[in-house]
Amino acid sequence: MYTPGEEAVKMIKSENRVFVHGGAATPHHLLGKMTERASELFNVEIVGISLQGDALFAQKKYNDNFRINSLFVSENVRAAVNEGRGDYVPIFLSEIPNLFRSGILPIDVALVQVSPPDKHGYCSLGTSVDIALAGVKAARKVIPVLVARWISSGELPFLKEENPLLPYPQQQERESQELFPF
Repeated sequence: MYTPGEEAVKMIKSENRVFVHGGAATPHHLLGKMTERASELFNVEIVGISLQGDALFAQKKYNDNFRINSLFVSENVRAAVNEGRGDYVPIFLSEIPNLFRSGILPIDVALVQVSPPDKHGYCSLGTSVDIALAGVKAARKVIPVLVARWISSGELPFLKEENPLLPYPQQQERESQELFPF
């Protein structure tokens, strides 16, 4: 079953704590659809590490709608944290799952990207498992984006997104090839 992004993010309610898959697995489409609902949402806490790409929800105009709780501050949320519009929790990566499991940071909704289910119904969290598995297990609701290019559950309302990965800047690619010519 596939659910359009604008429908899937209706599971997010005011006062919810939302875990967001980080790194290369940041679910941009879902974050965009969530941000489009800003007028309906108040005091939604966004928890994650190393979120990549645009973080529209971190803009000043959304102060009453979304609050960042960054466990590793990435560039796209740094201004919000530095200006007091977001929080930073200094913590070791290995300790973050315990925040979720113990209920110190209970998760209402998890936004993640997953591979298509294999023949047994299992999905992979792809390129950024780190704390994502703990976030998914702790969440009361999970909204996964199905990324067909990932290799590899349960009854999750999959959202199929055609091009969810960030483009890799060509300049960085050339520089890295010069540094690591293999």
